[in-house]
Amino acid sequence: MKVVHLTTAHEPSDVRIFHKECCSLAEAGYNVILVCPSNAISNNSNNKGVLIDPISEPKNRKERMTRTVYQACDIALAHKADLYHFHDPELIRIVPRLKRSGAKVVYDSHEDVRAQIRTKEWIPKWIRGFIARGFGT
Repeated sequence: MKVVHLTTAHEPSDVRIFHKECCSLAEAGYNVILVCPSNAISNNSNNKGVLIDPISEPKNRKERMTRTVYQACDIALAHKADLYHFHDPELIRIVPRLKRSGAKVVYDSHEDVRAQIRTKEWIPKWIRGFIARGFGT
């Protein structure tokens, strides 16, 4: 089974994503690809049985929320995975594209995103509650 893990916010050596999740899956015999931002890693670098397929590091938050999301999606889909796994809330909008490939899609939230949104200084205060409610209960 081929699993592609996508992130637009975490570096290739992230403890939770790379070490605890991707490496554990690779050790269990899964074919694992990590699509993540890195300007330091060459394309298709293999580390501990995990193929790392880098995307360009975003220059700012706006770029991460826009261009980087679609770049990660395109690269992930090129791997033709059986399962796509991600944690970053900005990737939720690409779920329909991932599902159209016939693969399973897992959104695995590590934090209480609703509570976090209510404290994000970069989101205008007047809209934080509305955005937070969009993430469900």
